[in-house]
Amino acid sequence: MPNFSFVENTFMVPYTKTVADYCNLFSCGDEDLDDFFNNDVFLYEKELLGKTYCWIDKKINVR
Repeated sequence: MPNFSFVENTFMVPYTKTVADYCNLFSCGDEDLDDFFNNDVFLYEKELLGKTYCWIDKKINVR
């Protein structure tokens, strides 16, 4: 299995609606977390309750 360096192979961006629309729906198997990342995360930011970020593989061009 090849080594994967998280730091060298990814970059961090704010998790915006644009990024979410580009990606597949978040699914980790926990209904509460799935609902938060697919819906509530944007409400939290709008209400200034929190800011969410994600890491994207550098091979994917979303900038």
